[in-house]
Amino acid sequence: MKLYLTFDEVGMLLDALKSNGVEKAEICIIGWNQKGHDGRYPQLFPLEESTGGEKALRELIKKG
Repeated sequence: MKLYLTFDEVGMLLDALKSNGVEKAEICIIGWNQKGHDGRYPQLFPLEESTGGEKALRELIKKG
């Protein structure tokens, strides 16, 4: 699995967008399931820990 951004890094991206005046944006997080895209499909849980795990995803959703 090649990880591009953790959930915490996506949160920093949201902060940067907001600080640059972006009030509305659509962010689509993909490949977060175990082992990435189709890694353990159709089982999506548990989340891939290298992304930050379920707790970090829940925090990112709240931030969004």
